[in-house]
Amino acid sequence: MNLTLINAMFAGNFFSPDSKYVNHKLIKVVSINEETQMAHVVLQRYMISNATVSTNGKNLLNVEIPYSEFKKVNR
Repeated sequence: MNLTLINAMFAGNFFSPDSKYVNHKLIKVVSINEETQMAHVVLQRYMISNATVSTNGKNLLNVEIPYSEFKKVNR
């Protein structure tokens, strides 16, 4: 996998409801590890209530996710 291509394909998109990261937007893929099939990413969490969607800069998460989670990103 190519880091630039992955960011172009997935950054800025939300995860689908069947993902562990539902209500999260993929901000950036920081690094990938082909050996472990994991990616270090920055996610932004969104709160949804009463038809209102909100977030702020404090809702950023740095996590490692398996490559399989990319299949659950809405594009």
